[in-house]
Amino acid sequence: QTLGVDVGASMATRGLIALIILSLVPCALPSASCPGGSYDIGNLLQAYYPFNPNSMLTDVSSNLGALTATSVAPQSADGPWDAISSANFSQSKTSASNSYLDSNAQYFTLPDFNYDNNGMTVCTWYYSSISNPKTQSWARLFDFGSATSNTPKDNILIARHGTANALFLQVFEDKSLSFSQEITNAFGEKWNHVCLAIGRNSGTALYFNGVQTPLVNSKKACQLSNNYIGRSFSSSDGLYIGRIADFRIFTRPLSATEVSGLYQFRGDGSSTLTCVGCSPSCKAGENGQCKSDGTPICCPSGQLLDAKSQNCASCPAGYFTNSSTCTPCPAGTYSANDGSNCTTCDAGTYSTGGAASCSACSGAAAGSTSCSANLCAKGTYTGAGGACVPCAAGTSSNVSGASSAAACAPCALGTFSSAPGAAVCAACDMGLFQNGSSPSACAACPAGWFASAGGTVNCTQCAAGTFSNMSAASSCQPCDVGYHGQGTGATALSACVVCEAGKYGTLSGLANCENCAAGLYGTVVGSTVSDVCLTCGIGNYSNEGASQCTVCNAGYYGTQVGAGKCESCSAGKYGTMVMATEVAVCLTCDAGYYSNAGASVCRTCPGGSFGPNTDASRCELCSAGMFGTALGATKEDVCTACGEGLYTSHAGLSACVTCAVGYFGVPSNGTACSLCVAGTYSSAQRLTTCAACRAGSYSENQGANSSATCVLCAAGSFSSVEGAASASNCSLCVAGSFSTGLGASSQSNCSVCSPGTFQSASGASVRCSICAAGTYATGSGLGDAGSCQRCGAGLFSSGAGFTTCSACRSGSYSSVL
Repeated sequence: QTLGVDVGASMATRGLIALIILSLVPCALPSASCPGGSYDIGNLLQAYYPFNPNSMLTDVSSNLGALTATSVAPQSADGPWDAISSANFSQSKTSASNSYLDSNAQYFTLPDFNYDNNGMTVCTWYYSSISNPKTQSWARLFDFGSATSNTPKDNILIARHGTANALFLQVFEDKSLSFSQEITNAFGEKWNHVCLAIGRNSGTALYFNGVQTPLVNSKKACQLSNNYIGRSFSSSDGLYIGRIADFRIFTRPLSATEVSGLYQFRGDGSSTLTCVGCSPSCKAGENGQCKSDGTPICCPSGQLLDAKSQNCASCPAGYFTNSSTCTPCPAGTYSANDGSNCTTCDAGTYSTGGAASCSACSGAAAGSTSCSANLCAKGTYTGAGGACVPCAAGTSSNVSGASSAAACAPCALGTFSSAPGAAVCAACDMGLFQNGSSPSACAACPAGWFASAGGTVNCTQCAAGTFSNMSAASSCQPCDVGYHGQGTGATALSACVVCEAGKYGTLSGLANCENCAAGLYGTVVGSTVSDVCLTCGIGNYSNEGASQCTVCNAGYYGTQVGAGKCESCSAGKYGTMVMATEVAVCLTCDAGYYSNAGASVCRTCPGGSFGPNTDASRCELCSAGMFGTALGATKEDVCTACGEGLYTSHAGLSACVTCAVGYFGVPSNGTACSLCVAGTYSSAQRLTTCAACRAGSYSENQGANSSATCVLCAAGSFSSVEGAASASNCSLCVAGSFSTGLGASSQSNCSVCSPGTFQSASGASVRCSICAAGTYATGSGLGDAGSCQRCGAGLFSSGAGFTTCSACRSGSYSSVL
């Protein structure tokens, strides 16, 4: 069946028609999504692919799921109107066998979905290329089905009719073609719109640019598992070349009115909202509206359709019914209840628009739109006598009717007001700043500083590699290529220093020039390219940023060009040649010598060591307790034991150390001197023994260095022990004896009390006590006063210390015992 349709109407004409239709569609209550007289068919979408630039594959409805693109995906391009984009299928391969098997083929794959008894509608805009007709033979706009191996199965497709500039619809039941339909002159380089509405019981309608073709057969339900945009199920068919936009799949067959409305709808691809008219036929004064299912409804005057209840309702307070739209009440009016009309504000009140009531304002006329006529203007406040006083410079007030100067706030940092009466403070221009020190004027950034944006609080110091030689700069100038800066805050071009030899600067504004790499050098000053860096030759090296190469020193060698360092002769070897190029220049040290890595000479083994081997990195050391004086010795027998009173505490010494006073040393222990123990001393160096304190003395100190450190036993005591280490070694003279001298060496130094005397205490240092008059004592060494006996009757002793008593004279007597 063939149908000729006039598609000559320009996009501009169709856009104007759409604009007129949409402008006549009334607004519903503020809560509705679509204007009055229209409804949203976006809730019927099973999938919506607007091909937005940043999300080409996204299903905006989120119902079916994202597309899958080939490895060379179609690119984003302009759509049929400004707010929408398209997918551009360019197909780099243009041979007659232009097939989806080609690795560069461009097409989309849709997820599996069911075509059920409810039917469906597929709509899209397309702009076809008519070049290379052979390569586009039977090229598909879309092809839905379950075909495999080039055999159709339940396919529903719209394609180019061979190489003709016509669209061709084909619908298969299982593997057999059920029906087809053609639209002539529908394949060309302009935007066209096609919709296929297919149902289980309602028949199939094909729409081209909003116009319906005659109904054809229906199709039974089936599963669609191989679904494509821009590609056929058959590898023998061509690939689509052109653009496709606003691709939609609905869950039921759309009506002719709905398809016409969709053709005229101009969305932006950001949501599924799709408003179409329902053409309500209402009486004069009624407001025609569309329910969410497309059913028209006529609302009484003053009412519109409420989106939630799907019933007619009055506009809310603050609105009125303007034709079929809820419009905010203008300033100076209000609507309190049903919103059917707005009432003018009374005198002494005002409103600013969309008001449910008017606000009080003393002196305001009826219908006033503001209260500002009776208030001090912004930037002023009410002063003495009711006069309006301007806010001072450096402050501002953005409210009307301020009652005091407190309403004038200081300008925020980065802003200023230079004259009185400012409503707002202005931002400082670029190159200026205001940090609170003077809010009435912005200050210029000094040289070496800048402000790149308006409203700056503090200027920014020029970074290293840049400078500013003027005040109020909005940016700093970079040092030229081949130069670098010397620090931050530079104020002159002279702060830019030329790159030294061995360095280069490929960019402007460098804080530091780049170094020639290690192993390279540069001789050019102010170089702007890295090619200035030259390679060091063999036997030479360089560090980063070198202006010349350095020869390898003796003890080192270099085997490669471009070396960052020389290789060193290993420990135990040495080299005498400079700029050597091979390891063979490294010679072996003799026995008795050694070297560290990189040595130019071998070192002699010092005294206290010996070197038995060649190629040595160190000398062997004489052990602790031994010493050696020979230089360059090769045998251990040069090591000699330290003598009496000498020692070496660690290995490798060339001389022994003398034992100090207070110490002694013996050959059997030549690693350390021993401390003199308590009771002994050494008063000279290099002694092998310590002297003992003599009998009658002791010393509690260790390391004593003199006989003076020996303490004499106290009077009344004695010690016969040599080398006594404590005062406890001094024994006390027994009772009946005494000693008055220090340092007694034996008990014989204790004197025995003579007859007629006694000593009761041990350790006495004073002479014995004398027996009293009337007593006597005949023995010596008496230990207490009881040893003095009383004279008998008829006897007496007239004085102390008598050894006998005398008889009384004739004619006298004594009875006292």
